[in-house]
Amino acid sequence: MNPLDGEYRVYTEGKDNGGQYTVAVGYMDETNSNENDFVAQTVPGLVTEVKVDLQTTVTTSIQVTPVDTTPPSITIISPTTSTITRADRFSIDAQAQDAETGVVSQVIRFNTITVQQGDLIDPLYYPLGQHTITVDATDFVGNSSRVMKTFNVTATQTSTLVDIERAFELGWIDTYDHRNYLMVYIMRGTTGSYWGFRSTLRQWYESGFITRQGFDVLWEDAIWLINHY
Repeated sequence: MNPLDGEYRVYTEGKDNGGQYTVAVGYMDETNSNENDFVAQTVPGLVTEVKVDLQTTVTTSIQVTPVDTTPPSITIISPTTSTITRADRFSIDAQAQDAETGVVSQVIRFNTITVQQGDLIDPLYYPLGQHTITVDATDFVGNSSRVMKTFNVTATQTSTLVDIERAFELGWIDTYDHRNYLMVYIMRGTTGSYWGFRSTLRQWYESGFITRQGFDVLWEDAIWLINHY
């Protein structure tokens, strides 16, 4: 006896170690046949409700869909502001929640690099300008969502002084005297002193007093200060 048209419910419960499962539904009569599969993830004890909608009046159609159609909600907690400096190291903090079946996967990217919850991001190693954190989350029945947060890394007089200090600590500036000399330019806080800082960076890089990495960081800082202050 063939089933009547209408909506049916299938309940699944995770066993053993959980993992991927399939609900396979098929229909066949004298003239028509159709089948459809629903694939999802489960964990031990998780009960999931699946709808099976059967229509055979005009053409045979089987739709297998989860009752839960709400994607996870995502909150990007850190960084907390839309503008930071290279001195503002921060930890990746993003939360995905799903009140119905739960979250099965969460992927976080800083720009194009996959990172983990709690990873420390040090802006000293990234260029000034716009950066993006992207979080993708999927629940146990395949509903997915994405949230993006864009922020800018900028330079200030204070952050540039911090960058000089860190460049010296990392060995990017060769001597303490050179470190002090560069700091004096920034502490003067004038457009002319920023230009002098930039010119000195070029000369010292060509003379081998500053490494390429140190030059790139401080050169960007100099240009930012000249253009914005």
